[in-house]
Amino acid sequence: MKDQLDDASKRDIEIISSQMNNQIIELGKVYKHAPLGIAEDIHSSEFILVVDNTYGVFVFENQESKREGYYTYNKGVIRILNNYILHDIYMNKMLTDFGEEIFEKYGNDLEGLLKL
Repeated sequence: MKDQLDDASKRDIEIISSQMNNQIIELGKVYKHAPLGIAEDIHSSEFILVVDNTYGVFVFENQESKREGYYTYNKGVIRILNNYILHDIYMNKMLTDFGEEIFEKYGNDLEGLLKL
């Protein structure tokens, strides 16, 4: 996929990503996910992609540790996927800007925030 994204970037297509692991693809505007153990445990096997608000892809590791994925042209589902990506970026920007205060209030893995 990196080759396709690189080709798209060369065609002046805007690429924005939120990435959560040690193998960051430095292409376009990259928001690196804060290194939170609990978030990595929950979300590290997920891949979400929205292209031009036209179609979306969601891939994850299922209960049998196999990759399972879906693509859609459904505008409602695309909106949910896009909002999920944006929410993740917003949360990580806040952690970057105010991390010390946030971790002091909610704990190092944000456990105080995540327990509903």
